[in-house]
Amino acid sequence: MELEIGGRPQTDNRAIVPGDIFICIKGHRFDGHNYIPSAHKSGASLIVQQTPISDDFPTVQVTNTRKAAALLVASHHGNPASKLKVIGVTGTNGKTTTTMLIYQSLMKFGKKCGWIGTLGYYVNEVHKPTEHTTPDIVELQAMLKEMVDAGCEYVVMEISSHALALDRVYGVPFLVSMFTNLSRDHLDFHYTMSEYAHCKYLLFEYTRRNRGTVIINIDDKYGSEFYQKLKHDIATMDSVIVGVGRKDMVSESDDRHCLLRSLSFVQGDYLVTESQFDLDCSSFILQTNALQYKIKSHLIGHFNILNLALTVALLDRLQIPQKIVESIIPDLDTVPGRLQKVPNNQGLGVYIDYAHTPDALSNVLQSLAKLTTGRLLCLFGAGGDRDHGKRSEMLTTAMRYADTVIITDDNPRYENPDQIIRDIIGSTNIWSAWWIIRDRHTAIESIINLANEGDIVLIAGKGHEKYREIAGTKLYFDDYLVAEEVLGKKRTDSDKLALPVDRLMLDILFNHQAHTPNTLSSIKPQHFFRISTDSRSIKESSIFFAIKGENYDGHNYVGHALAHKDNIAIVQHDDRGEYNRIVTADTVVAMGKLCRKYLQMFPAYRIALTGSTGKTGTKEILSNILESVAPTLKTEKNENNIIGLCKTIQRIKPNQRYAIFEIGTNHFGEIAQLADVIDPQCGIILNVGPSHLEAFGDEDGVFWEKTALFRRDLDKMIYSGDDERFAVFSDHGVPVGSKSHNKYQIDNIHTSVNGVEFTINSCVYQIPQTIPFYATNASFAIATAIELGVDPQIIRIAIQNHINLDHRMELIETGGGVLIVDCYNANPVSMQKAIEFFFAFKPENPHIAILGDMLELGDSAVLYHKMIGAMLCEYGNHTLISVGQLSNNYHSTRFADYRLHFDTVGALIDSVILKDI
Repeated sequence: MELEIGGRPQTDNRAIVPGDIFICIKGHRFDGHNYIPSAHKSGASLIVQQTPISDDFPTVQVTNTRKAAALLVASHHGNPASKLKVIGVTGTNGKTTTTMLIYQSLMKFGKKCGWIGTLGYYVNEVHKPTEHTTPDIVELQAMLKEMVDAGCEYVVMEISSHALALDRVYGVPFLVSMFTNLSRDHLDFHYTMSEYAHCKYLLFEYTRRNRGTVIINIDDKYGSEFYQKLKHDIATMDSVIVGVGRKDMVSESDDRHCLLRSLSFVQGDYLVTESQFDLDCSSFILQTNALQYKIKSHLIGHFNILNLALTVALLDRLQIPQKIVESIIPDLDTVPGRLQKVPNNQGLGVYIDYAHTPDALSNVLQSLAKLTTGRLLCLFGAGGDRDHGKRSEMLTTAMRYADTVIITDDNPRYENPDQIIRDIIGSTNIWSAWWIIRDRHTAIESIINLANEGDIVLIAGKGHEKYREIAGTKLYFDDYLVAEEVLGKKRTDSDKLALPVDRLMLDILFNHQAHTPNTLSSIKPQHFFRISTDSRSIKESSIFFAIKGENYDGHNYVGHALAHKDNIAIVQHDDRGEYNRIVTADTVVAMGKLCRKYLQMFPAYRIALTGSTGKTGTKEILSNILESVAPTLKTEKNENNIIGLCKTIQRIKPNQRYAIFEIGTNHFGEIAQLADVIDPQCGIILNVGPSHLEAFGDEDGVFWEKTALFRRDLDKMIYSGDDERFAVFSDHGVPVGSKSHNKYQIDNIHTSVNGVEFTINSCVYQIPQTIPFYATNASFAIATAIELGVDPQIIRIAIQNHINLDHRMELIETGGGVLIVDCYNANPVSMQKAIEFFFAFKPENPHIAILGDMLELGDSAVLYHKMIGAMLCEYGNHTLISVGQLSNNYHSTRFADYRLHFDTVGALIDSVILKDI
């Protein structure tokens, strides 16, 4: 029986109208054979099936309904592809850019042209959107028909592996096909790289059968294999195979060419030489047997030189005149979302790119890394319901080339976005410079605000896409517009952290598995802008660490801290199991971990400074020097324990080039703990003396504790070379001191009313302080600055600035006398230096010493107090007033007036002695 069918071939039963042909395609999620009753009910006149179905309406059985659909739909539209010159480009990366460059070139050459790809499709100048890189079978043939009707001569197409695997381009007569590269992607669909490569190769089979031209980048591993495979058919087929690549991949009969091998002599049909690029343009020479194309373009990067070279090779095969090609290429526009620059007046290079595979990310970052004079910052994520294996590879790639990485949400689709990011992190070192900010808008804002003039920021993954897909819903989002908005804002200082802390960042740092909400759409990002240990002053969007001290317990105030619903508490115990509480073994350690991780994200050169005496003075002088070069962070006041260190780190800003951390200790392991948080590049130990002996026993214990700073990888170790104990660090250290063997020798110290003058390696320096031992403090600061490359003339000017140290050798004029205030945590060394200055200062005047206890000296406390007493006796006549439980030991038998000793400060104040001074 003959049956005349006049309807449209359809693969979607929902699109059937009376008279149409329904072609049953068995897909990954749906089988069209299950919808035959629906199609018949809608009026289908014929069913094309692959699986036999017993029914009462007309059917045709074929071995492959996908291929049948491709041929039937093409026939229905009059085989439009046969009326076009079809150019197909495949590969993992570079398809969009290469096809767009070809399309633009042909249009500029005056040809009517269509384009089909990731960005939609063009019919001549008119752009229209699509859903897939390569449209489905029905959509594709309709587009080709539209192009024929519009008078197009050429169509340039991106050919995805999905399109090839699903026969969407089956039967299309390709005039030219091209290969860019192949790397890991879509393994959620293909499962293996071998299967992925096999699908790509189908394009060249189609082209070969059509007796077309195949142009392959054979510097790619898979490209060389494709090339060799196709070369075997040259003798029996009429297609022309042109190689782009290495000498060993090209037959002797081939012409010569290569891409990205400009520093070596290579051979191919197309040879790229003299390739170079900067932030503004790329240039290279493309050689054939007969011609030498001199190409310039404002597309940048090695990968874009490949794309441009393939474009020029295609134009050469189409015999477009050389001069026209050379004039067209410089005018070609960059492709939206492909290394697309976001203009700004902040001196930043901000780029949007579609890179969403390890190889694509590598290509872009490698190119940008060669162009930046500053840091390279990268933001990326990973799509849900796609190849899981590539996720951690992307972070590995990003960390290889970028200085700083922010991981954010991409298109989670139907996957838990928290789990996607956990997959990305994998086993990556927790202490490397990556950070999580799930909210993509906040992440883009943060990474741009982290950048300084001269830095480059890559925002990767979304490119041209103007949506984010979450749990089946597409929400409008445009990376370019967000970046543009952020760059248009004026940066302002505030009490907020320079970099917000994501809830997921906390969960990962503290090994916490949060309770997942019931629905994917409710897994919303949460981030915090402040860190607090004081519930009395806490603000919204804060992380509250419940610290337990000797006289207080922060856990008693957790409820108050969480009165702000967007706050979170880090606690050591919790019987509520609420989402806004994270339990950790030690909240102080946890806060240190967070601040350590946070600090790694900033470019400041980290300096850790310790010593038994002189820390604060040296820090202040060094800060004055470095601040004169660039913005510098420093420890404020005496915040040199773990709590104070964390407060200092929270104040860091992206523009600060240096960070000076003063660290102290009163128990074993504290220096190591603080140094772990800082992870310093430079360590300074000023001296080691008898301090905190209750904890350390003796000076050897102090030495062991202080030198924990040096028992780690450091760029520079600066220490007191006059102390023989530091000789163990002489191979890699920088000694400072008065002895001749020191790299920085201090000499010729002279005090005057104008300050202290001294020499370092015969170079004269002067500070405004009139206290001699400040010459040593200043010398350590000067030596450190010189080691960091600071100009000595800048140093000389900077050290003239006064430093204000409360209660540390403060000189206060009081009528006819001078009050010297040195009341900060004295030890025998600091006491000795203070007494030496005390008696040298205006020796002609009466001297009255009011001395308190030196604390934490353990079993040696009485001995050290008597040593100070003996020193006082050597200075002859003076008045000594002692206060405390140990200070009566200052009064030696030679100079013992116990009427001038008071057990408490209150007793001293109540006496009449102070009134007579």
